[in-house]
Amino acid sequence: MTDYRPGQCNIGRAERRKRLGFGAAGLLATGALVAVLVVLGLPPLAFLVTIVPLYAGLLGVLQAKESFCVGFAKQGVYDVSESGEGRRDVSDEAYRRADRIHAVALAIEALVGATVGAACLYLFGLVV
Repeated sequence: MTDYRPGQCNIGRAERRKRLGFGAAGLLATGALVAVLVVLGLPPLAFLVTIVPLYAGLLGVLQAKESFCVGFAKQGVYDVSESGEGRRDVSDEAYRRADRIHAVALAIEALVGATVGAACLYLFGLVV
């Protein structure tokens, strides 16, 4: 079993699987969206809309990789159980603060990745 570590780990195996599934869905949606944009022959600027599913996909994958849920950090809870049914409150304010800081860092990392990815897809749209 994984242990809760403030600002480092707030989810266990079951919750990591959920985040990975969400991330995979976001990345698949990004691929499908790119395919639609290419088939429809839309202008390169249209490729920038991929930032939304790309952000969701990257955030899900990052959360799974880091064993850390951004939403749980915002709520002040954790669940490191194997079943995903052991949600507990984070009672210490210093722990909550550490969780929120890590959550913001993950969200920024996903946003930067999605922005770079969408920009690359925009450039791809210029040559397609």
